[in-house]
Amino acid sequence: MSGAGAMVSAHLWADRIEAISQGSGAVLIGSECGPPCGVVALSWSPSLEVDAPIARITTLLVAQDARRRGIGRLLLKAAAHSARLAKCGSLSLTVPPDHPDLEAFGHATGFVASGAVFERALRKRA
Repeated sequence: MSGAGAMVSAHLWADRIEAISQGSGAVLIGSECGPPCGVVALSWSPSLEVDAPIARITTLLVAQDARRRGIGRLLLKAAAHSARLAKCGSLSLTVPPDHPDLEAFGHATGFVASGAVFERALRKRA
């Protein structure tokens, strides 16, 4: 399997899904009468800035041959439902800079850009 362009073993994916599901988050998988064709992963956490927790979609993938059929919108709807059940007040979508298709999807589904996100590794890379 690949995630955001990087190959990942099925065993490692299963471990990651289990870790997210055991914490404050969810992984939802979409299919059309067959193998999975999409996945959305989200996590939520409290914030000092607002009363309700904030949910963040960290992964939203739809197989290339399954795009433009509503899978992404259904995954997004299911993610929003999960966030509401967790009493979240908002939902954000992390869009890597090299994914204009995901950015366009975010705009088309009601997300509004709210500033830049900066990140850095916590460990030195070998």
